[in-house]
Amino acid sequence: MIGHTLTRHLTGLVSLLPWFSSRLLLVRPHPALTGAPTGERIRDKIAASKRKGIWMGGVPPLGYDVDKRLLVVNDTEAAVVRRIFEEMRTIGSPTQIAANLTLEGITTKTWTTQDGQPRHGAQIDKKYLHKLLRNRIYLGELSH
Repeated sequence: MIGHTLTRHLTGLVSLLPWFSSRLLLVRPHPALTGAPTGERIRDKIAASKRKGIWMGGVPPLGYDVDKRLLVVNDTEAAVVRRIFEEMRTIGSPTQIAANLTLEGITTKTWTTQDGQPRHGAQIDKKYLHKLLRNRIYLGELSH
């Protein structure tokens, strides 16, 4: 009795396998399964461009301007960045450094978009300073 029931169910299962395998080819893969390789390719492409020193867009860091997709040093802003690093070493207080820069009217990056729209700098605060001090470009970890 058990053997007959088992045989009957296995026969039904075996007869369904060709139906499943012929239809599985028509099923599209789930985006979660195909998205990882796409994301990896994009990250690899961006990393390769950065190794070549090509700027991939966005707001250039303070102390740099973009010329033909390459970052070039802006001497005036670079002096501000060097000053921030020096004052962080000597003063040690991002709040005090930000206050000093604000009193002197020094702001974040002022730049022009590719469309020609001006973007004015904002007041430098301690949050901006923390971000600047951890920027991988300034730390020499990216070759821009």
